[in-house]
Order: sequence, then structure tokens, then C-alpha cells
Amino acid sequence: KMRRTGNYAVVARMLGYKSDSTIRKWTGYHGVPEEIKEMKDRGQLEIDEAIKLKNMLGPSKAVDVAKQIITFPKDQRTKILRGMKTWTALEPEEVISIATRPPKEKPVTVKFMTSILTALERAAAARGETSSQTVQHIVREWLGKHHYIDTGDR
Repeated sequence: KMRRTGNYAVVARMLGYKSDSTIRKWTGYHGVPEEIKEMKDRGQLEIDEAIKLKNMLGPSKAVDVAKQIITFPKDQRTKILRGMKTWTALEPEEVISIATRPPKEKPVTVKFMTSILTALERAAAARGETSSQTVQHIVREWLGKHHYIDTGDR
């Protein structure tokens, strides 16, 4: 018979886990509404998304919001959940609207030496995209690698 310990780390050790994060995830998932669990089981939501929705919004509102966000790809759902955590004064629907807006673009002129431009055009052709798209990819990747932007990969 297991007594209540009140300590996730103790429970984790008792079950043979090095970290208490699994136990925290299990206990957090326990209170997730069945409708959201079904979305998770169908692969429409991740377990951490289900737990965050329940914790931030409560069970009934979490179900409503989950129904709205399952249509978005994972990176947009992550952006939406981050927005809900940051902008708590806004309704979830407002955050969804803001987080799913197309990004604003600003034109930038860049001059390259001929050899670099030729290499860029070859890379773009190999990737099946325009030179502009390849430059955007290269810049985004470099900025993320050097921690100037959050690419959502962490």
C-alpha cells in the first residue's frame, strides 16, 4: 500500500524514475477532460498541450479552445499557447487570431558578389524555391542558431 507523499521526486524515485517530470505529467494529465484526451489519442494534440490548456483555462473553456486549435500545425499551436500564457488579459480567441496572422514582411536589399549569388541560385534551385526563400531560410536558421530568435525547436 502506497501512502501519500506529497512529493513528486519521492514518487519518481519509488517508481524508478530519475526525474519527477514524468510523474508531474501523469498527475497533470489526470485532470484533463475526456474530450481533450480523445483529441490527444487521435494525434490532434500533444499531451503537454492538453495539460497546458486545462491548467490555463479550466476544463470547459479548455475543450472549446482545443477544438479551435487542433486545426493548426504544432508550431502554431505552440505559438498560441505561449501567447495565452503571456497575454492573460486577452480572451483565447483573440490570442488565436493574433498568433495565426501571417507575419509582416519588410523588403530588404542585399548585394552579393557574383560567386555568392551563383551559389545561392544553385542552392535555391536544388531546394525547389526562389532565391529570396532560400535567403529567408538561411537567415532564420542562423538567427535561431545564435539565439537571436526563438525557432520553437527547444
